[in-house]
Amino acid sequence: MLVPWNISKTGNIEYKIHKSDCRECTFRNKRIKDYIKTITRHLYDDFMLIAKNFRLSEQGKQIYSLRKQTIERVFAEGKERHGLRYTRFKSLKKISIFGLFFTHA
Repeated sequence: MLVPWNISKTGNIEYKIHKSDCRECTFRNKRIKDYIKTITRHLYDDFMLIAKNFRLSEQGKQIYSLRKQTIERVFAEGKERHGLRYTRFKSLKKISIFGLFFTHA
């Protein structure tokens, strides 16, 4: 069992394995260049795998097929009826301010 060594600010978990811990490993005959091996995984990798497996299941495919009727329709109406197809401003700051005014109006 690997024990987490460090969790970074970006959510990556680092596991460090010492060279002497590889005695029971099936790959122990391969040359280990580093004295300590580091394995990195993201904090949410397990949840991303669960979500991916659900999305590829039959139930997930049925739910995803309804997306064009619900979510995509909302974006289409925003583009067509509320003038969100083109921007009126050039900088990200001005567009963000316009977005705040638009959502609160």
